[in-house]
Amino acid sequence: MSMISVAPASAEKSLQKTITLNGTPGAGALGSGTANAAVTTDNTTLTDTRVAWTVNMWAGYVVTCNGKTMTVVSNTATAMTGASWSGGGNPGNGFAWSMSGSFVVPVYTLSGRVVITSLFCTCTTGLSGATATLSFGTATTPAGLIAATTATSIVATRLWIDTGPDASVFGVHIGASAFAGDIVTTESLILTVAVADITGGVLVFNCTYEPLTDGGSLT
Repeated sequence: MSMISVAPASAEKSLQKTITLNGTPGAGALGSGTANAAVTTDNTTLTDTRVAWTVNMWAGYVVTCNGKTMTVVSNTATAMTGASWSGGGNPGNGFAWSMSGSFVVPVYTLSGRVVITSLFCTCTTGLSGATATLSFGTATTPAGLIAATTATSIVATRLWIDTGPDASVFGVHIGASAFAGDIVTTESLILTVAVADITGGVLVFNCTYEPLTDGGSLT
């Protein structure tokens, strides 16, 4: 005989999060360094003694130097470290370097598992940032809820529920075009900034959810 374990029923919970985007880096406006003797590399690092980085600010980004790439695991004020350069070896010394990647902004941090019964976002201060884009989803599927949207199209008072923010009132939640019902997630929800920096703007997220496991919650 099969047995099914059911977590205790819990009352629906609500949560509002305000996200301020100010100087949030995107893929098209990251750091770079010109060719100079200050730039040295070995098989797992790139050092530029001209810079003063914040510790681990480049973790998760990709550095390119002399045709080789490396995903950065950590960095000090002047050196970034990864597992290895593409193709093995190292780029050599004195070459220019540049960074690429996208920037993640946490929205809802997940514990356990939950089902989201409603989810929507209102812009209270319009986003700025040239060609920057913004998507909403999880680390595995960054655009799983809202595909990349031109940041400057998200203006004050509009609802951001898809790639065409609208000033009207909708009786649907985020992702309604892709999901017919409630949203079950096993990962935290994040914003992903790409292409260029978002230099300003405020988004307010509102959601209601029910735990699926003991201790399931969003914060």
